[in-house]
Amino acid sequence: MPYLGVHLIQVYIISLKESQRRLDTEKLVLESNEKFKGRCVFQIFDAISPKHEDFEKFVQELYDAQSMLKSDWFHSDYCYQELLPREFGCYLSHYLLWKECVKTNQPVLILEDDVALESNFMQALEDCLKSPFDFVR
Repeated sequence: MPYLGVHLIQVYIISLKESQRRLDTEKLVLESNEKFKGRCVFQIFDAISPKHEDFEKFVQELYDAQSMLKSDWFHSDYCYQELLPREFGCYLSHYLLWKECVKTNQPVLILEDDVALESNFMQALEDCLKSPFDFVR
């Protein structure tokens, strides 16, 4: 059954398989799936790291250092060097989930494994879904 005009909201929590927080993340997923049953489906997305079997392929296909060096973003206060491999892995994790959102044409929520869900989580999510924006950060 649709919730706020969409099917169950997919909530992805990005977590490295080898992370010390992995067990806490698995527990959070189980608890959240029970707490928000019928509204959200939580699942772990295995983060992309430089150890990932396709990491080099992703770098070749998606990372253009020359374009980045010419970008306004690179010359802003937010950036000071090229992306480190682990930073690119973090970017890839978010990027691949964004592609899944586009493919399914359904809203998704992307979180990282250091998230703490506050008591107003569901209300905040509902407010985001009602907003006129396609992307909320």
